[in-house]
Amino acid sequence: MENVKPLTHARIPIVKFYDPETRMECDLSFYNKVSVRNTELFRAYTRADPRVAPLIFAVKRWARARRLTEPWYNGGTVNSYTHVLMLLSFLIQEKVVPPLQQICCSKHPHAAKRRHRSATGIPSPSTKGDLHATPGKIHQNKKLHQAWLDTPTSTRVDGKNALDEHDINNSSASSSKRNGHTASCVACGKRLPEIMTEEYNTYFYQRHLAASSNTKTVGELLVEFFRYYAFDFAYLKDYVAPRVGGVLSRASNGWEDSPDSKMRGPDGQPSALCVQDPFILERNCAITAKRWVVAGMRWEHERALRALISGRGLAGATDPWTPWNALVYHDLHVYKSLERTSLS
Repeated sequence: MENVKPLTHARIPIVKFYDPETRMECDLSFYNKVSVRNTELFRAYTRADPRVAPLIFAVKRWARARRLTEPWYNGGTVNSYTHVLMLLSFLIQEKVVPPLQQICCSKHPHAAKRRHRSATGIPSPSTKGDLHATPGKIHQNKKLHQAWLDTPTSTRVDGKNALDEHDINNSSASSSKRNGHTASCVACGKRLPEIMTEEYNTYFYQRHLAASSNTKTVGELLVEFFRYYAFDFAYLKDYVAPRVGGVLSRASNGWEDSPDSKMRGPDGQPSALCVQDPFILERNCAITAKRWVVAGMRWEHERALRALISGRGLAGATDPWTPWNALVYHDLHVYKSLERTSLS
């Protein structure tokens, strides 16, 4: 056991350490049965489709290399658990896996197809089939990419909800109780079972599933994951809801209306990123991230996307983050760029 780091002030105190024998970064916590169900839920998703596990590994490797998993440090980012929730929500939207908490049978629900649209009318740069794009292909899309870069994020990002009003009204996320609410299976309509753990409904489907209709490769899905959170997701309008499988409008739950809302940051302002816990529905897993940090996270998704489609591959996307000299920031006008592409 190496690099032992106790985090006693976290919402759930944990001990982080590195195991040299398995070469794995580990988190250890006590007296939290819901966390055990979280781990079992992730395992169920990895068993649902063989592409899920390598995608989780790739996203966690990228986030750790780029120092995006340090909620306790400086301005705060988010933990790796939150990155995985964002990935699973995306995979459910793409019909790679069904929302396991919303089904009781092996059928794949016919979820609404996610649409890509921009408030500016500028389409997001296409990446399908460009895993090994040549510099020539990148150059052909230069004007389109530049149009996105020159457009403030607040107007550029306008992703559409994967769920319609019927889904919202019948999902557990819209329940007045929020915890322990039993909805109907989105595939067959039968009433979902309940498994109560510390007052929370932690049910999810764990049996055999029919094959997914999505046949994209791991590489294609990774590219589209980075593109989605770089250009399509509406950070200030929507929240990631992995329990129901997609994104929902923040206004649908009234989280922004209450001054003591848990969807607000420590400064009382609306959180720049909302990722709902799959079991503790009133919890925003991204509450630690400040607005300027989320703007940086959005840029890191774009950076990883560009690395993948330019042919640099996962190695280029996971280049370790190193701080720049202050003079470099000044010369590149980075601060002005961040202000221009602010999420506010």
